[in-house]
Amino acid sequence: MKKEDKLKAIKATLNRYDRPYGMAVDEYLDLCEFIDEHKIKNVADVGVGKGYSHLFMKELTNAENVYAIDGYVDSNYTIGERLPYDTHIYFLKIPDDIDYFEKFLYKNKIDFVLLDDGHHEDIVTLEVLACYNAKVKFIAIHDVNTRTRRCIERIRRLYGKEWHLNLKYNGLVIYEIGEDIVKLLSKM
Repeated sequence: MKKEDKLKAIKATLNRYDRPYGMAVDEYLDLCEFIDEHKIKNVADVGVGKGYSHLFMKELTNAENVYAIDGYVDSNYTIGERLPYDTHIYFLKIPDDIDYFEKFLYKNKIDFVLLDDGHHEDIVTLEVLACYNAKVKFIAIHDVNTRTRRCIERIRRLYGKEWHLNLKYNGLVIYEIGEDIVKLLSKM
């Protein structure tokens, strides 16, 4: 699908709903473009929220599988209300389910993980380490903020490749997993 067509589809979908939070239009577009440019096959969307990023990664990219993972269970909040009807949400609570999370990534040969859930340094650190152990090639971290900044700064020093996507918004940064990440995380 052409970039212009993806942009039209994203805008059309977002214009139909009241959206008080989530990624910016350009962030969704850049995320989908990155997945296609790098020929990503298996994606894990961690922190589903209302489901927009999952919907766009599933419908607007060439990824073969897009898995929805969330740990937030609250009767006042509807997880994934914009997800395609056939989407199964895996409910995993980090840090309690970190071992299962790692095994899930490895078993499903996940090569791209979007982390948009806990937004706390300890949670992001555990998730990144699980991604490394499961041999995930790319991790994307959304909402780079003061709570995750120290973790991000440490990761940044060790990666050979880093893509900054729309930091003028909430911040979407993508890293290619490097061999030294375990050393980095063990020092945190």
